[in-house]
Amino acid sequence: VALRSYLHKIQQAESPICESCEKEPETVTHFLKLCPAFDDQRATLQEEIDPMREIEIDLLGDIQARPALLRYIHATGRFRDTHG
Repeated sequence: VALRSYLHKIQQAESPICESCEKEPETVTHFLKLCPAFDDQRATLQEEIDPMREIEIDLLGDIQARPALLRYIHATGRFRDTHG
């Protein structure tokens, strides 16, 4: 799933800046860990995976965390326009 930073790189988006917070480029790290627009959803994800585990990109490959990660992605609504 392409985020704005990548879409900008391949000339499919005018700007790499996150449309949800308009503060910085929308990278995977920004989407998973930093975007203030998704703080509530991220808090739920944190509780579901493990309150002591830091949310990092390696979460994407963790099969046990996948259901919680998919719920996070869905809850953000970030890909609703392109993936329903």
